[in-house]
Amino acid sequence: MKIIVTLCLPLLALSSFVRSEGEVDNSLETSCGEDSVNCPLTKATRWLLTQQEADWSWNEGTSSSSVVLAMQLANENWFLEKGLKTQLGVKQLEIELLAELARSARQSGCDNNSERHPRLVQIPVGRLALYILALESTCHDTTDFYGNDLVEILERNMKHFPRKDFNNYFQYSLGVLALCQSGTQAVKLKHIRQLLEGQEDDGCYMFDGQGADVSSLSLMALSCAEDSVPESYRSHFERHFNKTMDCILSKQNEDGSVGNHISTALASQALLAANVDPIVWKKEQAFQHIFNSQDEDGHFGNLGATVQILPILANRHHGSVKEVKAACLLNDAQPTAAQPASNQSAATTELGPPITIQITVENSVHEDQETVTVPVTGPAGLTLFQFLQRAMEISGDQFWFESKMTDFGNFMTSINGIPNDGVKHTYWTILIGPERESASTGSDGITPEDGNEYIFYYKAF
Repeated sequence: MKIIVTLCLPLLALSSFVRSEGEVDNSLETSCGEDSVNCPLTKATRWLLTQQEADWSWNEGTSSSSVVLAMQLANENWFLEKGLKTQLGVKQLEIELLAELARSARQSGCDNNSERHPRLVQIPVGRLALYILALESTCHDTTDFYGNDLVEILERNMKHFPRKDFNNYFQYSLGVLALCQSGTQAVKLKHIRQLLEGQEDDGCYMFDGQGADVSSLSLMALSCAEDSVPESYRSHFERHFNKTMDCILSKQNEDGSVGNHISTALASQALLAANVDPIVWKKEQAFQHIFNSQDEDGHFGNLGATVQILPILANRHHGSVKEVKAACLLNDAQPTAAQPASNQSAATTELGPPITIQITVENSVHEDQETVTVPVTGPAGLTLFQFLQRAMEISGDQFWFESKMTDFGNFMTSINGIPNDGVKHTYWTILIGPERESASTGSDGITPEDGNEYIFYYKAF
């Protein structure tokens, strides 16, 4: 059976899936002893999967995007292990979004023969943002979802905030989080300004009440977008950022709670995202308050509450999607042996005179690992990856690496015998120069200049 969905674009077809009788999904078979710190997380994820309906949607009318996002934030390997129930749940997510797009197309006056209408999508911003976050966490390209650039649509729909049907900063914060983690550098200063303008004098937001739900989403969004803040605006940004953080802390009680257990979970996510010292925000007490609200079956009152709480049980937050996406690169990678630079494809740019750069290897996870620095010389125009190959050739046992080819180019999987680890959430990242700015692309996309320093930094996310 095929489902045909019209989107004011060429017709798209999705094959539906039939549940095979007796199929069992073992993707979450983990131990949960009485003293295990993973018990709340394990019980919650197991319960959540029991709530799938026969069509692979979720009970109580909860969008598949919310559940898929929560499951991926809890364990990025959930999707990568390719369990049948998992894949069908993600396929249901795609079908739900295609149906939403089709309804929006009809509401916009689109017909089958027209080009994409400029007002094509009227999906609420918060809902579209959750779809984007869920798709990004499951290795989708949200700029080309069956021919639709969801990021462009989201940005366009956020332009006229606030308006009658879109005036809540909770939704707007979700939109900024989705733009921030889409990989398109879509967060603009105007989005950051809009979030800051919504603050009240005490740093809180309207509708926060006893909890701090709106402030919590805003702080997560601001934490994610911090790298997009220009230097000229940074002092203003930091002042308001700290006010929102103080708002949340001011609402925390001695037992660690911030309102009810759902609000406490959101506040915990926000303070985690903002790198606030765990002692300052009473992390242990907050977690215990959340654990105490869990039912014996694993849920936290209902499906919606469980979905909101699940990420923090894994020490994650709504801004952790870009960390989860790192597992997509590992999964898509195809092994290739590291070859000498002379065997690589010729550089597309003309090579210039010799330059010298510095490659540094730092490990923040294993304290016994010494920092290694290797100067390497090569012609201008080589990529950083090609410089890395030269460094491996000249440094003996000081520096060596393994890489895999992905759709995004060569991806470093191991340096000096220490691999990326998707289970422990430890990965190699590239920092540039004395400012240690995070690279926005892999080593294939960087063309060094004379005197540049590149730090390959191993850290836990």
